[in-house]
Amino acid sequence: MKSPKLFLRKLTKDDLALVYAWRNDPLIRRFMFNSKKISKAEHMRYWQKRLRKGNCYVISTSSRPFGFAKFDKFAEGYDIGIYIDPTEQGKGYGALALKALKKIAISSGFKPLFARIKLNNLASQKIFKKNGFKAKYVCLECNLA
Repeated sequence: MKSPKLFLRKLTKDDLALVYAWRNDPLIRRFMFNSKKISKAEHMRYWQKRLRKGNCYVISTSSRPFGFAKFDKFAEGYDIGIYIDPTEQGKGYGALALKALKKIAISSGFKPLFARIKLNNLASQKIFKKNGFKAKYVCLECNLA
């Protein structure tokens, strides 16, 4: 079976309702570091600032959008993040998107790349490892209630 052609385009404010729906989907949220459901107002406040930074993309085939990706700059390099509509997960789109995002990172000088992935997100770990990412750090958490 031939892989469908994948497209990445810059995210615009017209995409925010779709990104909001994906972001609050329980099957996506469970793998996010902030896994709580957010309000539409919180979402819009975040994106008013975030859209100015850029480096956010909608992932699609020719027929429809089905995912979101971003690069975040931090002191050591760039954090890369991807999420795929749960109805399209398991079809290889994450791996295809990551390959396309690595090309964007190279042409934009985004290096090194880091991917922070929760321990229970085994599918993402597998995709990133197959694409040249290696474990470098261990992050431990202590919940001081």
